[in-house]
Amino acid sequence: MDTKFLLGFIFVLLIEFSRAESSGNEILYDLYPFVRMYRNGTVQRFIDTESMPAGVDPATGVHSKDVKFSQNLNLSARLFYLPEKATVTKKLPLLIYYHGGGFFSGSASDPNHNRYLNSLVAYARVIAISVNYRLAPEHPLPAAYQDSWLGLLWTVSHFRGGTGKDPWLRNYADFQRIYIGGDSAGANLAHEMAIRIGVKNPNRGVNFKGMFLNCPFFAGQNTAPGVGPMWSHAYPNSKNGLNNPLINPGKNPNLKLVGVLNVVIFVAGDDPLRDSGLEYGRKLVASGWKGGVLDVDFPHQPHVFNFNKPNSDNAFSMRNMTASFLNS
Repeated sequence: MDTKFLLGFIFVLLIEFSRAESSGNEILYDLYPFVRMYRNGTVQRFIDTESMPAGVDPATGVHSKDVKFSQNLNLSARLFYLPEKATVTKKLPLLIYYHGGGFFSGSASDPNHNRYLNSLVAYARVIAISVNYRLAPEHPLPAAYQDSWLGLLWTVSHFRGGTGKDPWLRNYADFQRIYIGGDSAGANLAHEMAIRIGVKNPNRGVNFKGMFLNCPFFAGQNTAPGVGPMWSHAYPNSKNGLNNPLINPGKNPNLKLVGVLNVVIFVAGDDPLRDSGLEYGRKLVASGWKGGVLDVDFPHQPHVFNFNKPNSDNAFSMRNMTASFLNS
């Protein structure tokens, strides 16, 4: 074979390989700081990617451990409580919590959420379970909703006569004082869990007293600009786009069935999601729901500011109000 021809052929192959490699590394979409998706399938996350081990928090004395609630899906949650505040005769309010991260990032063990729940559990003297769920884009919505519901069902299975076997929940959780909550996308999940509680009534013996939502990730009449792209990539098969009741609660005909007694909505003045959070409260009242709604507006604060500035006066104020709510 002619040497020049062979070298030319190799050169062409290298160019084509380089083009293919370059094409594979092209960015398919970029939702920084949550996720960046490449054409070759690579997923890059930027926030809340680290994990803290369970154990005893030296700052608060709160104990935590990881528990598996779905063997088939390999799903876990993290439990938090203060041993000296819990007895079998004086049980603690139970918080079921869902972390934020735009449906793309975060976990029950990431440093931000771990630190937040250690502080809240110590101050409020509650027992909390932070539920992990599968993340988009590897697991598009509605996977997170399905996983969140499984975590809730597993938790309430520890009520009297149930199949749950975790000793912390069986011995120390007061199932007459259950609260649900979450931040950002986790607040969206918490709301949908409240709808399902009202519609499906998973356990007639337990009492879901309230729900708090921190800077909830909703659409509405004044939808924040970034909500559309995030929703379309988290839920590519969503029907009706931003009119889907999962992202736009005002479109849900079952809104009046929210299955808790009281709702607290925390919003932040500089958060693009502020208007849709306040709209949620108005729509909830207008739906004919019989519970009570409290809006708490923190002026000049960014989205989920209590995670960005956990030692600020506003963060402590939110924590203290949440603690009071969990003991109401």
